[in-house]
Amino acid sequence: MGLFDFLKPARQRYKYARMLNGRMPIFSQFGTNIYASDVVQQAVYCIVKEAKKLTPCHIRGLGSDVMPVSGPLQRVLEAPNAVMTTAVMLERIAYAYYTQYNAWIIPVRDNNGTVPALWPVKPSRVTFIEDAGGRLAVTMEFADGTETTVLYNDLIHVKHHYFANDYLGGDAHGLPDNEAILQTIELNDALMQGITRGVKSSYAVNGIVKYNTMLDDGTMKKNIEALTGRLQNNESGLLGLDIKGDYMPITRDVKLVDKDTLEFIDSKILRHHGVSLPILTGDYTPEQHAAFYQKTIEPFVVSLAQAFTKGVFSREEIGHKNAI
Repeated sequence: MGLFDFLKPARQRYKYARMLNGRMPIFSQFGTNIYASDVVQQAVYCIVKEAKKLTPCHIRGLGSDVMPVSGPLQRVLEAPNAVMTTAVMLERIAYAYYTQYNAWIIPVRDNNGTVPALWPVKPSRVTFIEDAGGRLAVTMEFADGTETTVLYNDLIHVKHHYFANDYLGGDAHGLPDNEAILQTIELNDALMQGITRGVKSSYAVNGIVKYNTMLDDGTMKKNIEALTGRLQNNESGLLGLDIKGDYMPITRDVKLVDKDTLEFIDSKILRHHGVSLPILTGDYTPEQHAAFYQKTIEPFVVSLAQAFTKGVFSREEIGHKNAI
């Protein structure tokens, strides 16, 4: 039995689910890749590292108190599947949440309705459909060409920035809404490339040699080749010339972007992801870390807990105050 044999094709007849805006409910999970930016990668991974520290727990409410519940579900939360630890599963979910704005987890169920495994998946395309009874389902297509259809209520779906699309987080097409930050990232990249070119060009030409006689093309070529060889072999950076040539040094005046401008651009990208510079560098105070947790991590934790609760438990079980 393969690891992903639970991804089985649907045999029931479905039709496309209806969207309020009249669009077809078919969504590709690929968008503009802002995550090639090192600043964005570092910001996202700061959040992901915090998410890995979470400890999911099956709890049940008793009046105003809650108590942990030991049992099969808790064991799955501590060992989600055959190839992932809890930290690895949370890392994968958090990365999908912040880069794709949608994280998908399939709770595998046995014949008794027990959940023996949790599998985070990365579909390349999702289609929302309905069965004859009006139940919402999702057909997932994957990069290797396989697909599966799962009832939406049997899925764990964690959405980020959920307001523009009826079913998905992100923009109206269910993609990450990166327009607001893309221009800043492009500016940051252009500045860094400009600095690199400026530094390289400052070492490209040191001076000009002016020959004081008329040279034909053949002689000029020989002189240039000889000059090139002398430049390459001279370790001191000084070049001897005969009386026929004058050397005119080029004064370097390389203008680099000032430190404050670069810091402003970097901090603007970081603020977009809810990460401060002290959090990025690891040189933060307890107050700064608490602010980062409350502003950035806690909303994700709430979304994650509610999505897991909805996807794992039935309405009756939730009614009996079961939660993750």
